[in-house]
Amino acid sequence: MLREAEALLVAGSDEQKQRWLPQMAEGKAIGAMAISEGVGPLVGGRWKAEASNGRLTGVKAPVCDGHAAEFAVVAAEGEGGPGLWLVDLSASGVVRERLDSFDPSASMYSVTSGS
Repeated sequence: MLREAEALLVAGSDEQKQRWLPQMAEGKAIGAMAISEGVGPLVGGRWKAEASNGRLTGVKAPVCDGHAAEFAVVAAEGEGGPGLWLVDLSASGVVRERLDSFDPSASMYSVTSGS
């Protein structure tokens, strides 16, 4: 949860900070980092997820705690280059699917948006 709060502090809008940070501090909201798109290095400029015209499309996996989170901080290619976007995981068009993991105590999900 610390990573998501830090991402909001650094890159979030004032509205996003006001909405999510107090809820996270009170334990009423969970966030997730959606950076990976499978095996390989995390390098901006090579993400398949894209943000365009206010819409985010793509698949991020694995997303730790993807089943319990209310929002995700998503790394994607935007019109101006790589960046971070906040996605409400209860929004229509967002699909979460459980992934098999070598660690049964870890909750790993794929998160798909705008398919």
